[in-house]
Amino acid sequence: GVTLASGDRVLVANQTTKSQNGIYTAAASPSRASDADATGELSGGSIVYVEQGTKYGGRQMKITTVGSITPETTAHDWAPQTPKNFGLVETLPTSGAIVGDSCTYIANKTSGVFWQLVYDGEGTSPWKYVGGPPLFSEVAAEQSTESNTYTDLATVGPSITIPLKGDFDIEIGAEFEAGGAQAMYMNYSIAGAAPNEEDRIQGGQPAISGGRYGHARVRRKTALTAASSIVAKYKTSGGKFTATSRWMRITPVRVG
Repeated sequence: GVTLASGDRVLVANQTTKSQNGIYTAAASPSRASDADATGELSGGSIVYVEQGTKYGGRQMKITTVGSITPETTAHDWAPQTPKNFGLVETLPTSGAIVGDSCTYIANKTSGVFWQLVYDGEGTSPWKYVGGPPLFSEVAAEQSTESNTYTDLATVGPSITIPLKGDFDIEIGAEFEAGGAQAMYMNYSIAGAAPNEEDRIQGGQPAISGGRYGHARVRRKTALTAASSIVAKYKTSGGKFTATSRWMRITPVRVG
């Protein structure tokens, strides 16, 4: 990832023939650096700081092979000494991350939602969630429906748009007011798709009238697309049923 100039020092760390690894000076005919071209000038535990580069820039690299290094003779390995912290980011690093690296992703700046992520390199969503608050949305208005197919209430939602692709735990909950309907269901659509009945929560029974009670559940959804909108929907099995409040909480599992 770097355009070299004559005289630049270059760490060569991943040659198939490991005895070729070492520190070189860029030129029309590159050669080993004068302080790393003789036996013993590099040895197990030697550390260099890499200034630039897509993958290793900003990292300390260490020789992990034990003993004195003889250039062109001793096969030796280099490895990052410590993981890299990319700090606070609004876009996940798409290149240069290696296993153990971390970052703090700004999931929602307005709401102060920041996710701590660690890179494990697995699959298409290689950043694993290790901490931070979930995305949260709530509608407190008392509203009703008599629809027997999933629909919006007068105030749409709650709804959340996920900022990244990946796997997420989606939790919905509501406080219901019984009053004539056999049952009321809260569910949600993902990116405009019809709600899945396995994801619904239910309130109400024929024998119950009056009173308020709540219900909640969590479902894991995998391989969601970035910018997918998750929107709560409602229906009843008959009659009129009222939600006095409802909410949605979404927590990442792994993202990419």
